Amino acid sequence: MILSNQQFEEVLGVLRTRVPPSGSEKRRTSRMELNSQLIIMPIRDGNCPEQVSVLARDISMEGLGLLTSIPLRKGQQFVALLPRTNTETIFVISQAMYCGVVANGMFTIGCRFLKVLPAKSAEVLQRINPKEVQRVRDSVLK
Repeated sequence: MILSNQQFEEVLGVLRTRVPPSGSEKRRTSRMELNSQLIIMPIRDGNCPEQVSVLARDISMEGLGLLTSIPLRKGQQFVALLPRTNTETIFVISQAMYCGVVANGMFTIGCRFLKVLPAKSAEVLQRINPKEVQRVRDSVLK
């Protein structure tokens, strides 16, 4: 999944205003370095039972680099809440591709975007009703 140019520019614009970037890294798509707080919701047993505050280290149109206090196993999915504007959020189903230990209780996670959730599905996730989340997850991930 690749964010559209407009979505990427909007997210990057908001995150850049929080802390100025210090450079970029070259991969398949350019990564922009940043240090900005985000919220993720790990998907466990088809539910998103918790919101976790993480530090976004870099972002590209295809994924994120995160620093977090919780480990995610390779392949584990989560929903990343990306700020589109100061009042609007994009909910993106993402997948951990790498998880390394940085220090005791600190993990670096490389992840790729899989799918941007439609607004109606994102509203359901905000309410965190496990049955609805499962229904939406089943319909979105098929």
